[in-house]
Amino acid sequence: MRWGLIAILGSWGVVMGLLTSLVGIPPWLEPLLWFGAYAVWIPVILWRRAPAFQTALAASLLSGALVGPVQAALLPYYIARNPWYASMMNPDPTQARMAIVAQGIVAGFIFGLGVSGVAWTAANILDREPPTPS
Repeated sequence: MRWGLIAILGSWGVVMGLLTSLVGIPPWLEPLLWFGAYAVWIPVILWRRAPAFQTALAASLLSGALVGPVQAALLPYYIARNPWYASMMNPDPTQARMAIVAQGIVAGFIFGLGVSGVAWTAANILDREPPTPS
């Protein structure tokens, strides 16, 4: 595994956590930003000849594990900048924070499976998987 690459790609979670909390991103735009990040990740993973499936899944899990705590730490700002989500949140701040963190991890895993499958398929089509040790 290329842990440095995973850390760099996974840091997108911090960026998204800060953007959603401090700026606010409409519900229609947030998925586009995530898919845009994934669209950048795949060529980078292929170019670096990293194990496609594992790298994409680990980076997505890390990203999901980072976005939730950032949003939870900035919860008052997150609620103020995202009123469309505020109505769906638990009024108890502790439970809202736990839900945000859990949601980030689950979303990181689910979307990670998808982007990992695409990365693995592209790596096999383009013959960009790292050589197996003999």
